[in-house]
Amino acid sequence: MKRGDLGVGVSRRGFLAAGAGFGLFNVVPASVLGADAPSNQVTMALIGAGNMGMGNMRAFLGMPDVRVLAVCDVNREKRARGKAEVDKRYGDRACATYRDFRDVCMRDDVDAVIVATPDHWHAVIGVYAANCGKDIYSEKPFSHDLREGRALVRAVERNGRVWQTGSWQRSRGEMQRAVELVRNGRIGKIARVEVGLPSGGRGPAATPGAPVPDGLDWDMWVGPTTGTGAGSPTGAAGSSWTGWATTATSRSGGWGRTFPGRCPSRAPRPTTARGSTTRRRATRSNANTRMA
Repeated sequence: MKRGDLGVGVSRRGFLAAGAGFGLFNVVPASVLGADAPSNQVTMALIGAGNMGMGNMRAFLGMPDVRVLAVCDVNREKRARGKAEVDKRYGDRACATYRDFRDVCMRDDVDAVIVATPDHWHAVIGVYAANCGKDIYSEKPFSHDLREGRALVRAVERNGRVWQTGSWQRSRGEMQRAVELVRNGRIGKIARVEVGLPSGGRGPAATPGAPVPDGLDWDMWVGPTTGTGAGSPTGAAGSSWTGWATTATSRSGGWGRTFPGRCPSRAPRPTTARGSTTRRRATRSNANTRMA
């Protein structure tokens, strides 16, 4: 697979343009997702079996009305780890594994997918999954940039699918309580808000000819990015990709989308952010797509 090519003769721009706004994203009951199926369960597949993907999958494995059928990752070791956990939960060896997300999305017996890949794949996989009739639970950020975000919105609406962005911290009891206190003036008038973000350095620099770790499909991992800015194969196998502009939206697009969104409408927006460097393009793009 060449960079900038989805492997089906369609460019990244063309693929996203083919996806056909969806207003506000809602949390919906499982019955809407497919509880009327013969098995009376929502069947799911995980795409991206890293730390967040595995954590999300474990939450779904604990739901009696959900059945996880497959795990997909470009890293063979992560695929195997995900399958082992699913098989242990159900006491069988039925969980299928895939390297290519398209193979998962084309399964007729999968109702919904969990997307927990690096940021640069979120919208591309989301559009493809929606076009295949899948509902989607995806990690934040919603997309890598504004154009991709709008393409994803159109695809979800056109196909009548359900999308939920994984900003679950907003729903935690202590967070809701804090918002309630602020909105009711219990802590006085707020004149300034500061947001502290986790710090973290940039991953290993891109090294021409660097060896690819055994079991990692580097070309598929790079996928829709362009040029040499996709970083290092060694870093991709871990989490260093969060510091690369072509594969992530920095802390502002991840944690930064979680904290500012908690501010009540009458409170000032955050004026200070501390942590890793914020990229202006990421901040501007995701501020728009978050409320798409």
